[in-house]
Amino acid sequence: MNDPLAWKQHAACRGMDTNIFFPERGGNTKRAKAICAKCPVRQECEDYADPEKFGIWGGLAEIERRHKWAGQHRPTRPSYEDLFPWVPFQHHNYES
Repeated sequence: MNDPLAWKQHAACRGMDTNIFFPERGGNTKRAKAICAKCPVRQECEDYADPEKFGIWGGLAEIERRHKWAGQHRPTRPSYEDLFPWVPFQHHNYES
């Protein structure tokens, strides 16, 4: 069986203090981003991170991930309709 998280074994941050990657709000993220910049599995890490997750993932902070993925379908994330099929979601067209 293939482990979908096997990439973590090759992460540059493996074994490091996780506080580096989860700074206090407004804290410095430069060290974490420098580590991520040299990581061989940076893209896999970024793909793993959902916009709701805190911290630095794949070299990006939460707000940076949200901006990058805005308007794009994330195949790794199920839609709300898939998560809650019993809820009758109404889609609005706000462009009208």
